[in-house]
Amino acid sequence: MGRMVGMWVVAIACLWAKPFVLPETFDAHSLMPHTHYLLTQETDHTPQEVLNQSSWQEAPHTILSFGFDERSHLWLKASLENPHEESRTFAVQFFPRINEHIALFQCATTCQPLSLKAPHFYLQPTYEITLAPQTHVILLAHTYSFGTALKAKWHLFSLEQARYDMLVDAVVLALFFGAMGALLLYNGFLFVFLKDITYGWYVCYLAAISFHHMMYTGVGYMLFPPWFMDMVRDASGLVFTLFTFFMMLFTGAYFKTHRHYPRFHRWLSLRYVLVGGALLGSFFPVLFQPLLALNAVLVFSLLGFGYYLLAKRNPLAPYFAAGWSVLIVSLLLMAFLNLGTSTLYDTLPYIAEAGIVFEALLFSFALASRLRLLQRAKEESDRALLALKEEQKALLQSTVEEKTASLKEALEHKEVLLKELNHRVKNNLQMIVSLLNLQLPRAQSTEAISMLEEALGRVRTISTLHEILNRESPQETLEIATYFSALASHVQALYDPEQKTHLTLTCKGVLPIKDLIYCGLILNELLSNAYRHARAKDPLRIAVEAVASPQGASIVVSDSGDLFLTEKETKGLGLTLVQTLARQQLGGTLTHSTQQGCTWTLSFAPSTPPSSS
Repeated sequence: MGRMVGMWVVAIACLWAKPFVLPETFDAHSLMPHTHYLLTQETDHTPQEVLNQSSWQEAPHTILSFGFDERSHLWLKASLENPHEESRTFAVQFFPRINEHIALFQCATTCQPLSLKAPHFYLQPTYEITLAPQTHVILLAHTYSFGTALKAKWHLFSLEQARYDMLVDAVVLALFFGAMGALLLYNGFLFVFLKDITYGWYVCYLAAISFHHMMYTGVGYMLFPPWFMDMVRDASGLVFTLFTFFMMLFTGAYFKTHRHYPRFHRWLSLRYVLVGGALLGSFFPVLFQPLLALNAVLVFSLLGFGYYLLAKRNPLAPYFAAGWSVLIVSLLLMAFLNLGTSTLYDTLPYIAEAGIVFEALLFSFALASRLRLLQRAKEESDRALLALKEEQKALLQSTVEEKTASLKEALEHKEVLLKELNHRVKNNLQMIVSLLNLQLPRAQSTEAISMLEEALGRVRTISTLHEILNRESPQETLEIATYFSALASHVQALYDPEQKTHLTLTCKGVLPIKDLIYCGLILNELLSNAYRHARAKDPLRIAVEAVASPQGASIVVSDSGDLFLTEKETKGLGLTLVQTLARQQLGGTLTHSTQQGCTWTLSFAPSTPPSSS
């Protein structure tokens, strides 16, 4: 299209450009009205041979543009005349700055190449020329482009105006890249601290578009080696593709398309085709234009997706749609500039930079808005969770209270039943004792009386413990002294109602109820034997010593009488019961000594270690 425009411009041209006569003073002047151009595919012509060509055509007064023409070389020539008596020095500046190759020659009798003036300061290709008095020269320029559209225009500037314009250019670009760098750092810190990949892709996008603009403006040549920038410029399609690629990744992470919009997420998978095509396009220039077309399709698909979500009232869509719209407008303006179809650059030369910065700010606001929405959602989730927790707590409290009331009711019922059971057991034991007491006076033989007394003692042993437990609060252990004192009193009342025998008890510690039952039966048998069988010249003395501790328990029953047990007595029911209870129920040992009276010693380990009193 650019070539056709150029041909129509040439077709309507009617006059050859006249030489530009340097005025006495001037600030800026376009050379295009005085320019002729030659478009050729020959690459081996010298400047002098090019000047001798007959196919020069008059250039349009604005800009020469031929679209993406990678095989053609563009030559420009303009005649300059200095009619003054003094030398004149001025600057020649080329636009735009993104052509891959620009060379300028000053031709009089021969053509001499000119060098760039202060390339570290001038971002535009700028040359200083001095014309001697009363001289006429021809300026010859040669340019070509492989990565962008082939286009050119040139101007004359006074040195002061050229320096001023370049200073403004440098300040604006410094502000632009400073703003982009600040946004990179800001979003980079957010990525590091929040661990959100959305910020990571956005940082990559900002880096890619900043690097692309470094190449576009020439700033990259001030920061990187020329060979590196030349290599990057040869792969400009890949650089342009990268920021589209990262923007697609950013869009997917920003809206979580894999979860909420799976169809569009599959469309975003074309980014890998895009990068693959860019890599191939770096080696096969014929793929460059299809690659740009695919870039355009994907870019506009992102814009359409943003407006679709905006129509759906997605809270994340407004900033995204606005930012993407500004970016596309900026890219279109840059494309129109490259194609030479827009003169807006002459009045607003930094509109692309302003658009890119504004777009980056909008996307940063979008990320901040997304963060606020996520925080708000988290707060609402926390409130809902807290409300649910309180509801569950109230429900649990209600359930606990209901269960507690039910358990209390069951416990009260159990206590009532237990009291009733204890009362019946007590009555039954008392009835047995009464029956034995009634039967005892009617016994005729000594053996029958002895058997009834033994049975009465054993029942009272159990009854006594039961009475004590009924008086005390429910517990698993009992003081030995409490139980043994009551038990000894019953035995003494049965066998020594006149209390002629000296009975002493020394008890210390507590034992589990289970162990006390067996110990009470053993004590009853041993005390009964002492009262019935011990013979002493002096009043009989009986001593009971019982000690219980966590390490073990012992019960010693001793008397001062001379006790001689016959074989029948040792195998009687009483001692057999004592030995069985001591060994099998208590797991202890029972020893018997007849030195200085009779002494029985029971040692065992309590079933539950008692606490010492």
